[in-house]
Amino acid sequence: MRRPLTRAPQAPGPRNPLFWLVQAGTWLVLHAALILPLYGIATTNGVSTHGIATDFVLGALAGFGVSSVMAVLYTGLPVRCTEGAAAVGTVVAASFLGAVVWAWLQLQILDFSGAFIFLKPEILDSTYAQPIIRFTRCFVVLGLWSAIFFVILLSYRVRESSLRAMTSAQRANEAQLQLLRAQLNPHFLFNALNSVVALVEADPARAKDMVRNLSSLLRSALCHSDGAPTTVGDELDFVGAYLNCERVRYEDRLQVTISVPESLRSQPLPSMSLQPLVENAIKHGMRGRDPLSLRIEGENEEGQVQIAVVNSRPREGAPAAEGTGMGLSHVRTRIRMMFPDSGEVSLQLGEEWSTAAIRYRLPRAGKGRS
Repeated sequence: MRRPLTRAPQAPGPRNPLFWLVQAGTWLVLHAALILPLYGIATTNGVSTHGIATDFVLGALAGFGVSSVMAVLYTGLPVRCTEGAAAVGTVVAASFLGAVVWAWLQLQILDFSGAFIFLKPEILDSTYAQPIIRFTRCFVVLGLWSAIFFVILLSYRVRESSLRAMTSAQRANEAQLQLLRAQLNPHFLFNALNSVVALVEADPARAKDMVRNLSSLLRSALCHSDGAPTTVGDELDFVGAYLNCERVRYEDRLQVTISVPESLRSQPLPSMSLQPLVENAIKHGMRGRDPLSLRIEGENEEGQVQIAVVNSRPREGAPAAEGTGMGLSHVRTRIRMMFPDSGEVSLQLGEEWSTAAIRYRLPRAGKGRS
C-alpha cells in the first residue's frame, strides 16, 4: 500500500481538539497577567476580593465564548474573505461585533458582582465612560486574538496547499511509472513468449528456464506496482531477472558484467529506473549479428552515487534501432522528483561505447527527504 508523503495538517478551529487547549490557555494567561495590577486598583477603590474574582472569572469565560464563536465564523468563511484587504475588513467587523457582545456581558457581570474596577469614583458618575472603556478594551483584545488566529489559519492553508501539490506530484509520478510498466510489459512479453514458443520443441530445458525467469520478472514487477520506494539492490534484482530472459533469447551474443559494491545495494533508487536503461542498451547495441557487451557499474564517492549502464556500440552499417526516447525521459523525471537538488541522468555516445548514467547525492545524516 502506498504511504502518504506526510501527515495531513489538521485545520485550526473548534473541530481541532488542540484549539480548545490553546483557547483555554490563552484566556487564562491573559487574565492572570492582568489580575495582579488591577487587583491593587480595585482594592484601592474598595472593591471586595470576591467581586474582583467574580469579574475576572466570568469576564474570561465570556471572552472565551465570544472568541470561540468568532473562530467558528472565521473557519466557515470563503477563502476570499480571509486573504488580503478582505481579511482586514473581516477582522475589524467581527472584532467590533464581538466587542459589543463581550462588553455588554461584562457590564452585566459588573452589575451582578458590584466590582466596578479600573475607575475612580468620580468617573463612575459618567454615563458612557464604563461602557466605552470596556468596549475599547474588548475590541483591542479580540482584534489581536483574530490577527493571531488568521496567521495560524493562513499557515495551515499554505501547508495544506503544499501537501496537495506534493500529493499531486506523487500521483503523477506513479502514473508515469504505470505508463512505463504498460509500455514494458506488452513489448517484452511479446518477444519473451515468442522465444518460449521457439524453444519448446528445439530446447525444452531452456524453454522451462525462460518461463521461470519470466515468472520471476513479472512477480518482481507486481511486488513494486504500488510505487513504493525501492533500493539499488531491488532494481538490480529486477534487472537480473530481465537479463536472464534476454540471455535465453540472445544466448552468447549478450555478455553481461555487473560491478556494484554491496554497500550500494541498500541505497534508495526510484522503482523502474534502471531497467529502461538496460533495455535501451540492448535495443540499440544488439544490432545485426554483432555480440553485445553490457556492463552495469556502480560507485559511491562521499555520498555521490553513480550507476552507469555501458554497452558496446555496433559496427558501422548495422541497422538502426527505432525508439521514441520516452524510457530515458521517464527515468530522468523520476530521478529528479526523488532527488530534486542533485538527481540527473546523462547519455554519452562514444565511438565504441555508450554510457547511460544515473547520478544523485545521498541526503546527509539527520536530513531526511520529504
